[in-house]
Amino acid sequence: MERNNRQSPDPSAMRPFNMLLAMTLGICGGATFFYLHLPLAWMIGSLAFCLCGSLAGLPLHMPRKLRPMMLALIGVLLGSNFDPSLFAHLDAWFVSLSFLGLFIVASGSLCYLFLRHVARLPVPTAFFSALPGGLAEMSAFGESMGGDLQRIILLQSFRILIVVLTLPLVLWVVLGVWPAPLVGAGGNTAWWPGLSESLWLLVTAAVGWKLAVLARLHSPALIGPLVLSGVIHLTGISSFHPPLLFIAGAQLVMGTSLGTGFANMRKRDFGTSILCAAATTSILILSGLAFAWVLMHLTGLPLVDLMLAFAPGGLSETSLVALSLQATVSFIAVHHVVRVFLITLLGPVFYLRMNRGLNQPRRSN
Repeated sequence: MERNNRQSPDPSAMRPFNMLLAMTLGICGGATFFYLHLPLAWMIGSLAFCLCGSLAGLPLHMPRKLRPMMLALIGVLLGSNFDPSLFAHLDAWFVSLSFLGLFIVASGSLCYLFLRHVARLPVPTAFFSALPGGLAEMSAFGESMGGDLQRIILLQSFRILIVVLTLPLVLWVVLGVWPAPLVGAGGNTAWWPGLSESLWLLVTAAVGWKLAVLARLHSPALIGPLVLSGVIHLTGISSFHPPLLFIAGAQLVMGTSLGTGFANMRKRDFGTSILCAAATTSILILSGLAFAWVLMHLTGLPLVDLMLAFAPGGLSETSLVALSLQATVSFIAVHHVVRVFLITLLGPVFYLRMNRGLNQPRRSN
């Protein structure tokens, strides 16, 4: 009787150990990739090792509160690469931005057709899984429209995962360039934080985040510090750069968080979702390449900037790749922010119109 009455261990009591295990695995992955001089070593290495650990059944856990904090640091890092020279190419930027809507419609339609007619997913699930928008927004909209929330989260998460893991290879095949193992913000960036740089970094991250929350901006932890840091550097108030130690730590936590997000997943769900995500991500990447090639000839902008601007990954992940290639981070960041804004604003409206059109013949009969 005593054995039967024994309670199972409290899952919350195991979380510190699970977090320590995840961080240890992430550090091992990041250090291994850094030693091998692989691209974005601390993010992709920790992601790869923690993903393998999750699929192997290891009890990995990362607190959700850590990721927004790291996004704030990365936002400051991205904003520190803004400089007055970006104003010289605004006319070309306008042409490129005007093609974003067409890119969303074309690539999203192809992904929807695949998920609806090949993968046989229900209409709302296929629609909100196909759009290359924010994970949180597409999941919320999809659930409210009757879609399968878990499937949408899986497909959108796998899209970002596949982009992070394959984008460096795509760039190497197309352009012959290989991203650096660690992203820095300038050639003179120090490893260890000084007092002045640390204060600028922490104050900019905290104030930018708070202002973005008050303004109700999309992804306030990332966008707020990015905008504030960009203003500080554009106006010449300061030219500080986040130390490499902070940058490596932020990439480590982001990669570990992405990798542990697939813990306790059933192998059947993993297999079907990864195949669908691989197919739709391939469509998005190829569509982005086509648009980038056309716009390169129309605007004269570098192909690497255009490829990253139309890449279907998240803002933070794609911008880190841009930094490692010394691409124009401001150009790429603006395109990703506008893309997510357009999808968030117009996606639900377009779905309701499309769904009304699909149901009209049934009502008339």
